[in-house]
Amino acid sequence: MGLKEGYYRLMRILFNDAALTSSIILSIIFIAYALLPLFLSPNAGLYSFYYGVSRVIVWILISLVVLYIIFKWRVNLFYNSLKARKVSGKHLSIVIVKYDLLHKSVFYLLIRFKELFHTLKENNIPFEVCLVNDKHELINAIDDKNVHAIMIFGHGIKHGIKFSDYTYLYYCEVPRLSHIKYLGQFHCNHFAGKSLDQYIGCEGKVTDDIVISHEINDYIQSKLYVQKFKKIFGVKK
Repeated sequence: MGLKEGYYRLMRILFNDAALTSSIILSIIFIAYALLPLFLSPNAGLYSFYYGVSRVIVWILISLVVLYIIFKWRVNLFYNSLKARKVSGKHLSIVIVKYDLLHKSVFYLLIRFKELFHTLKENNIPFEVCLVNDKHELINAIDDKNVHAIMIFGHGIKHGIKFSDYTYLYYCEVPRLSHIKYLGQFHCNHFAGKSLDQYIGCEGKVTDDIVISHEINDYIQSKLYVQKFKKIFGVKK
């Protein structure tokens, strides 16, 4: 991760999520409190040194536990917020792969999904949000004649997407989706092979080899997809 992305992630945490900001501040206080004996009693002997070190270790562990709980809560809140949104007729399917491992899910907290949903609603673009757990659920979500555009979010490679059990849906396994007019593949796209839009033969947006949230957010904020979707779904306004 580069300095730019690191800075971006830090700003997202500090300014856009009060819960995460509070946990970081709390952790800093814990660590500062643990280090205090080392500075107040520098010559208090070996016992004081070991006592101080033990406090550092204990409070660091407490801080990590607090951070884990806060992050886990935020991830669960995110997944629970993705209520099933059903529409009739042709629509865009936003597919989000659910991951059991926390470090896989935290990635979603950095993506501006609320802004994406707001933009779609504002422009009267019909869409559904599909939270999927395995390859069968993903195929069912997109193998629908009413789905004319897809945006896939998760972790994977150019030729497939990964699930919590470390299995892949390789895109060569996906049935022929001739009804799809646009596909956005928003996960890592390293290694060889074809992306799903290449198999389908439709217009698509495929992110870089190692995707970062900043790249996805730039695309969401650009709103370049709006006119494409309006044309696909016949939205006049």
